[in-house]
Amino acid sequence: VFVYGKKIYQQVLGGAMGSSFTLTLANIFMWKWQKELVRRQDMTCEYYGRYIDDVFMTWNKSENALKQILENANTWHPNIKLEYKIGK
Repeated sequence: VFVYGKKIYQQVLGGAMGSSFTLTLANIFMWKWQKELVRRQDMTCEYYGRYIDDVFMTWNKSENALKQILENANTWHPNIKLEYKIGK
């Protein structure tokens, strides 16, 4: 709950940016998300690295196959959406 401009607001979704508790929750969520991504895909001989909510990975199959995987991952939680950039 916070006050701004003589109005009272209540946050009902999400967490405070920069909070150590929010950081811990983000790490837990991303760990579970990462496990699911790796479980669903054959990611042998690839590189996957993550720092909190940033992911770097290599992919040796088609770009369309990767996009399909990432779009599918966007359906796993209604309030979490991936933003990704594919380089070559």
